[in-house]
Amino acid sequence: INRIFEWLNDEMIDEAGGFYSSMDADSEGIEGKYYVWTQSEIRKILPKKDADIFCQYYDITDGGNWEGNSIPHLILEKKSLCNLLKISRSELDNSIEKSRLILKAYRKSRIAPGTDDKIIVSWNGLMISSLAKASSALDNPKFLSVASKSVSFIIEKMSKKDGSLYRTHRTGQSHIDAFAEDYAFFGNSLVDMYEASFDSSYLKEAKRLADILINNFYEEGIFKQSLSKNIVINIKNGMDNATPSFIFMSCLFLSRLSYYYDLQKYRNIVEKTLETFGHSINDYPYAHPTALFVHNYLSKGPIEIAIVGDKLDGQLVKIARNHLLPYKIMAFPDDGLDIPLLFQKFKIDNKETTYICHNYACESPIVDSVELDKALSTIFKKSY
Repeated sequence: INRIFEWLNDEMIDEAGGFYSSMDADSEGIEGKYYVWTQSEIRKILPKKDADIFCQYYDITDGGNWEGNSIPHLILEKKSLCNLLKISRSELDNSIEKSRLILKAYRKSRIAPGTDDKIIVSWNGLMISSLAKASSALDNPKFLSVASKSVSFIIEKMSKKDGSLYRTHRTGQSHIDAFAEDYAFFGNSLVDMYEASFDSSYLKEAKRLADILINNFYEEGIFKQSLSKNIVINIKNGMDNATPSFIFMSCLFLSRLSYYYDLQKYRNIVEKTLETFGHSINDYPYAHPTALFVHNYLSKGPIEIAIVGDKLDGQLVKIARNHLLPYKIMAFPDDGLDIPLLFQKFKIDNKETTYICHNYACESPIVDSVELDKALSTIFKKSY
């Protein structure tokens, strides 16, 4: 995760905060030229011992593993390589990391592939969600900061005067009316940002965009992709592809908000959509993982976690965020946030307090971190 973030930070972020779309595979007309290595090249750059370790670890060979060159990839676990080379784990780690940074700096002398620097709302939404979740799981505020900057970019640079969104942005210009997937992916990312920060502005913006999504794109069990008359982009297909189904990401978005705000209207829309695509889901379940996730979300109902305390990053908050609970909502009191999960939630004995609920019926409040960790672990084992 940290290496992916390093690459993202180096290559794919606009100065104002949006995430670019992609990088080419080829440079100078040759596929992979920027990314591959030869063993002789590495031995010229690194000291012999470091070169030996790096080449062994990343499968850099004389003959290469791809068209005479080598694509670095892992072929041995570090423990096995330590035994093979008779070196300590710390020596191996230090050598590999030092070599990686030297070669990364050297690679900058090559002609880099082109970058597709357009910024797409839906793809930014997927990245924002990933960073928000990684921030919670790894307790890394840097991930959240970068994600927050992307959110600000979209709201400030890609919003129209009427509050709706544009789909793409490049070289200072935003254009094309946003698709349903833009509202769905970005909306879900705003909910993820709320759960990772407890900044209620994210949840409020998510609710506003959800209403636009419903009003503009939903009709009788179907979400259309675009407001355009183009029938190609409005194909009625709920299967996941390279990206999740926009139809069922829309449903997931509405499902999550329906539990935050107790909105039966949203749940009715989701249930109707699942019914519309029921035969297709049953016939091809492996092609509909997002739809199945939404079905489970509604049928199980999420675990509801309310935390009351003085700090947004208290110990109980960190424990709650660190647990993998796919079907959940989380909340922290905010003067401007009026949601059912926070009704009548108070600190016990003036201590940070967690309430674990289901359908707004709560267990006894928890103030002890060990007890909370045990309770959430038990929920995971029972539910998943």
